[in-house]
Amino acid sequence: MINLTMLQLKVLWIISKKSCHGYELMDKIKTNQGTIYPLLNSLEKNGLIDSLKLERKKEYEITDKGKKILKKACIDFCEVYNDIFEKYVCGKCGYKDE
Repeated sequence: MINLTMLQLKVLWIISKKSCHGYELMDKIKTNQGTIYPLLNSLEKNGLIDSLKLERKKEYEITDKGKKILKKACIDFCEVYNDIFEKYVCGKCGYKDE
């Protein structure tokens, strides 16, 4: 069983929609090289993504294993956070945006 961090989940989600390179990911999630490349290496080492060398850049794409893990992680995420989201959005939690 692979447990994803929130950042790994976000990166895997982005890559599942469109293969991209590290700088694209850094721009989309507003992070730096010291965060994104170790994360990508970890995802690749666990077989969740593959990298393709294109000229001087690596482009990352999700694997079948990555798709399965992402699906499970999204289900788990929704089960945990859906109640919080619904209460926050509908205002039952007492939060008021001022």
